[in-house]
Amino acid sequence: MFTIFNYKYSGKMFWETEKGKVSLASRHNIEFMDEEPEIYEAEFVLGVIEIDDNSYLGIVKKSESLGLYEGNEVFKIKKVDFIPLVVCPQSDHTIYVKQLIQSYDFYVCKSMFMKERFIWNMHMIDRLKYGGEEWKCIPKDTIDSDCGLVYMFCGFFVSKSFKVFEGFYNIKLLSLVCTRKMGTRLLSRGLDKDGNVSFFVKTHCSIRRNNKVVFDFNILRGSVPLFWGQKTQGINGRLYFFGEEDDLNEAFDKHFESLEEEFGNIHVVTLLGHRKDEKVLSSTYINMLKEKNIPYTDFDFNSHTNDFDNLKVLFSYKLEEAKKDVVYRVNCVDCLDRTNLAQYLICKYNVEKTLKKNYTVEKILQECWTENGHSLSNLYTGSDVMKSELSLKQKRSLFGLVDDFLISATRLINNRFTDKQKNKIINILLGRETGEETSQNIDIS
Repeated sequence: MFTIFNYKYSGKMFWETEKGKVSLASRHNIEFMDEEPEIYEAEFVLGVIEIDDNSYLGIVKKSESLGLYEGNEVFKIKKVDFIPLVVCPQSDHTIYVKQLIQSYDFYVCKSMFMKERFIWNMHMIDRLKYGGEEWKCIPKDTIDSDCGLVYMFCGFFVSKSFKVFEGFYNIKLLSLVCTRKMGTRLLSRGLDKDGNVSFFVKTHCSIRRNNKVVFDFNILRGSVPLFWGQKTQGINGRLYFFGEEDDLNEAFDKHFESLEEEFGNIHVVTLLGHRKDEKVLSSTYINMLKEKNIPYTDFDFNSHTNDFDNLKVLFSYKLEEAKKDVVYRVNCVDCLDRTNLAQYLICKYNVEKTLKKNYTVEKILQECWTENGHSLSNLYTGSDVMKSELSLKQKRSLFGLVDDFLISATRLINNRFTDKQKNKIINILLGRETGEETSQNIDIS
């Protein structure tokens, strides 16, 4: 914890750390004699963000330590604030950005243990270090975690330790949401020209027994890597394709080449249905995978959810098609409900191949994946994940069906009334332009 002194009329602020003093100053500041500073208590500094043409210093005022990940302490953000670097009127967008960070699962760490594309405040760090047209930072080259600066990521993190007869166990589950092409559900679909897909998430699961790693597993999710979108009107908006075939081929290749470069052999698991719009999306995707010789498993997940025992057997049988030592890339339409359940089953399938059957490990793994699903779903749709009882209770019930109906209704309401605003706030937080993309749309029929 450290104290920030803000002389807003004089256009300067500073804070003291163990490494020394850090100051921000306007390039056109005018000294106001006897000005009393505004005082802020902060745990961490996020960097400088621009909101409505004004610059703010982002700080974490309150957080909770959740444990270590690869030797790095992870903190969940509880409360943030944005301090204006110049005198300016209160902005509604500043309030909305604060609410976004405080309402969803955002975390900070002092070390950069993930790729830059998973860091949500990278542009804020750069603006702090290298300044802007109106202000400068001293010192700019040596500012780091010793000066309070941290890296922020979004997704999910849990670390659970427990004891069973043969020893002490620790399960960690970490999901990192990619910043590229990130947006809300119906407003962010498919692939862009650079090979990025909407809602791309890397999830890492590790299990330690007596402080020795006995299971280490990466799995990916991301929107179907085609040029497609979904209309926002109605209960189930129509899907559509857009763009040129040559551009799609180039972007598709970029996407899978980048995955193979980072993760090695990729095996696609597509859970799309075989009826209506999903059938066309599925067949187009599978044809591309065949053409590019990318290994895949096609499994219509929804057609089996009423009989979970049968689903597990069939799905495990399909997973036998995959080679050893692959990283699975899983998708449905939203990459939420079906995807989260399938990823849990894939993880469980691999745990059972590695470890002896252990009820306690299995139960805690179920809990971790269910919490992970709720967290990611809330970010993308503003609601919990559906079908969560299948991973927890291994069966469907009337209460579960009613719960899924209410979640579906919540998503419809959010799409109608809040998703566009939330999408805009995500763009502001990430330092992106807020204008909507335009394209020539071709309805799927």
